[in-house]
Amino acid sequence: MSLPGPLGFFHLDVHPRVLFALGGVFAILVFATTVLWLLGRWKPDLRLDEVRLRVRTWWVMAAVFTLALVFDRTISLVFFAFLSFLALKEYLSLIPTRRVDRSVLFWAYLAIPIQYLWIAMEWYGMFIIWIPIYMFLFLPMRMVLQGETGGFLRAAGTLHWGLMTMVFSISHVAFLLVLRAPQAELPVRMTQGGAGAAAASGTASRARAGSGSAASRTAPPAPGA
Repeated sequence: MSLPGPLGFFHLDVHPRVLFALGGVFAILVFATTVLWLLGRWKPDLRLDEVRLRVRTWWVMAAVFTLALVFDRTISLVFFAFLSFLALKEYLSLIPTRRVDRSVLFWAYLAIPIQYLWIAMEWYGMFIIWIPIYMFLFLPMRMVLQGETGGFLRAAGTLHWGLMTMVFSISHVAFLLVLRAPQAELPVRMTQGGAGAAAASGTASRARAGSGSAASRTAPPAPGA
């Protein structure tokens, strides 16, 4: 459900479990903030500057994450894809990479929009195997075709680990956006199941009645009747 007017880019079609999780996160942050405020009042000499800074940072991260969830789905997916790109870029800047693997890194970056394309298409099958299977086979093959075998295992392992942690894991958070809120599936199934059970019970009752009637027709007459 989208909000009317200038807030139309917000949507409220969020799975209830996601809302419960967000509520739990904000409840923990409120509790932590309250505890820090009480400690500051009771023990003014206690050094809590670093803890306060961390709590403020968690508030900012939780707020940004919540806004990403309540925005329009396309905007949210673009946001998470950009976040995965920045995370992978930062990861690759911290690890040693071979100069010969420059083209391989291009294919690793190209896996990001394709991964989020599967999310936009709600294609869970490809979403769950695109990086762990297809990219894990394709990237080492490209490295082998480069003809450089020195440091191959380390380069392949670090690149795979970066894709799993910086792209595949973050994309699971984005996949929460395409989860549909349950509407009337359970009552319908229960109604269908109840109707089926009632029909089966009625059939069984008619079968028992029919067998009883047949038995009464075929039973021999009592002596002296």
